[in-house]
Amino acid sequence: MFKKIAQILLVLFAGCLVTFYFFSNVLNDINHKYFAQGGDGIKDYYVMLYHLKYDSSYLHSQAMNYPYGENIFFSGAQPFLTNLIKFISSHIYDIRPYTVAIHNLSIIFSLIITVLIIFLIFRHLRLPYWYSLLIALGITFLSPQIDRMGGHFSLSYTFFIPAILYLIFKFHQYQKFWISLIIMILFIIVSFTHGYFFIFYAVILTGYWIYHFYEKKSSDKQDYWNILVQFIIPLFTFLLITNIYDTAPDRPQWPWGFLVYRAYPESIFLSMGRPYWQWLNLIVKVRNVEWEGVAYVGLISTLVFMILIFKGIKNLFRKTGTKIFTVTDNNLLNVFFWISLLTLLFSFGLPFIARLEFLLQYLVPIRQFRGIGRFAWLFFYIFNIVTFYLIWQYFRQKQWCRYLLLIPVAILYYDAWFNSRSIQYFINNQLPEFDYAFHHDYNGKINVRKFQAIMPIPYFNVGSENYWYSDKCPAMYKAYTLAVFTGLPLNAVNMSRTSISQCVANLQLVMDPYKDYPVLKAYDSSKYVLVLADTTCDKLSLNEKRIIQYSTLIDTLWGYQIRKISIKDFYRMIEDEKNRTYNLTKLNSNVPYRMITYDSLSSDITYSGSGSLHISNRKAYNLYYDRLFGKNDSVYTVSFWVYNMDRDMVPRNVIEVAVGAEKDNWYNVSYYSFKDIVTTFDQHWGLIQFDIPVKNANDFVSIAILKPPLGSPDIIMDNFLIRSNDVYFWLNNQLFVNNKMYKMN
Repeated sequence: MFKKIAQILLVLFAGCLVTFYFFSNVLNDINHKYFAQGGDGIKDYYVMLYHLKYDSSYLHSQAMNYPYGENIFFSGAQPFLTNLIKFISSHIYDIRPYTVAIHNLSIIFSLIITVLIIFLIFRHLRLPYWYSLLIALGITFLSPQIDRMGGHFSLSYTFFIPAILYLIFKFHQYQKFWISLIIMILFIIVSFTHGYFFIFYAVILTGYWIYHFYEKKSSDKQDYWNILVQFIIPLFTFLLITNIYDTAPDRPQWPWGFLVYRAYPESIFLSMGRPYWQWLNLIVKVRNVEWEGVAYVGLISTLVFMILIFKGIKNLFRKTGTKIFTVTDNNLLNVFFWISLLTLLFSFGLPFIARLEFLLQYLVPIRQFRGIGRFAWLFFYIFNIVTFYLIWQYFRQKQWCRYLLLIPVAILYYDAWFNSRSIQYFINNQLPEFDYAFHHDYNGKINVRKFQAIMPIPYFNVGSENYWYSDKCPAMYKAYTLAVFTGLPLNAVNMSRTSISQCVANLQLVMDPYKDYPVLKAYDSSKYVLVLADTTCDKLSLNEKRIIQYSTLIDTLWGYQIRKISIKDFYRMIEDEKNRTYNLTKLNSNVPYRMITYDSLSSDITYSGSGSLHISNRKAYNLYYDRLFGKNDSVYTVSFWVYNMDRDMVPRNVIEVAVGAEKDNWYNVSYYSFKDIVTTFDQHWGLIQFDIPVKNANDFVSIAILKPPLGSPDIIMDNFLIRSNDVYFWLNNQLFVNNKMYKMN
């Protein structure tokens, strides 16, 4: 026992030593270092720190998406770690001031734990101590998860995947119930860290239990108790907590990028950045691969994989195909290998890339894991274990050439060094304003109690998967900082799977003032909204400038203006815009236009009148295919209303606009997504509007809605209008001004 403890301590020491080599610069003053300066990384820091400093609930965050807030599992706040800190701080000792250090060190120390666990796996497979240690170090620091330290923090815990492999190895050996309990606890922890670990564990455990029953040829009561503890309880715990406390009824069911963020053979078996692969580009053009799908297994594992393919083909020709399944002499390791190979193929997009994308309609939970390239991580760990297990098995039979083992070890170390050498320079950041805001309470000129939320200008709302309203000038960091400083939540959003209807309700505040701002009904009318405005940004929209105009300057901070706007001011914008619209009716409105009301197409769902156009989601539809009708016009404006613009997939439909002197002889073809050209909302309807520049006033134009993306419902639209200037007219006793409808008193 003393010898085993000494060996483990030596492994931990070696892991600490190598970790210090790669991260020594970061460890200095770790409580004031930030692994990211922007993107998902700084957002995760913000939500975590806000949750600890201001949120009273463990499961709901008010950091963003005011007035609704967000379920902690969709906020990116690392629910398990953050709430553990919150619980300890509330009931034992306040460790919140050290949150940044705890967070950062938990990621870095996970590397040391990874070294130990991979070492234990090799020792379980009866490999020598020294060899197990050397390979464990190499595999750990070659891990593709190290790249996640710069932003995807909850995906950076490298020991999670090796841990479940080791526990299953030990459970399969001893069949002890206490091991099942450890698996259950770990499964729950990883599930509350990130959903991808949840699905990884589910896949591995499912594959193991299928093999277990196949090998055993029978089952008993104890097996079902173990399945209950290892799999069923964590599954229902995760689903229960994430669903019961989820108040958003309409999260996106079709996240964007399912077949974009995938892996490729090149991203697994090649690494063109390494000197020894660069020659390949001189022979064949190696395509660029998506970063999300990179999980390079290393040169040695690539060579071993090629050898295994060659041996498999040879066995097929020799009609000994059953040998293909016995990759090693360890049955459970073989099972892990085939599980990882299946997940690797899935990470490539199979079977969906083989013209079977329609299958996604029936796989609702699978669609949520759009970063399918991450499924290659299972293959990375498992196949590297297989590779160096096979190498030892081969060389141990040849006593005279064991020293040749140094060659694959040296190559593995080079790959590991190349993979980890630069990461500390990317994650070694200081954010003095943000850091100060967390460690201090606001005591400036503003009376925070008179405000209810912060509205950043430029505004951002990202995460609904249907609208990408990113900040046009970098404003997120300052907004996060002010929120942490004051405790005021943001009505902006940068999270995952945000409610679509909540997104639309908040977006309407920065769109054309029209009839109403429904979201303001949930605001406190007695309090102001604090506007953090970058007035130097040259990309502000007309509506963002309008908000600045209607607000009042009260202070400046970090080069930004701090302004206040009341709920009455928002409604005043609507009234003033309505008055401006009425004034248009006093002008000459003899400009030519074309309006299609679709009233001849009877429908129960209309924006106005008695009819609307229903477009099947199976094909494209041409809305306009004709010449224009002006005389001296150079720009035409097209607009129409679309129903269900607060429903999943509808905003992601695309319009094709072609312009030419003659039909089918186009000099310009443009594409617009509904989400990018919606200008205002009215109930469930959204006004789509875009300009068409032309060379001649009577050019030929084709306007078509392309075949809707998979998952999109039928498109319902109404009131198609083409105009060259402001247009008003009366229709059904209502005033229409530029396709907006007003009731006259």
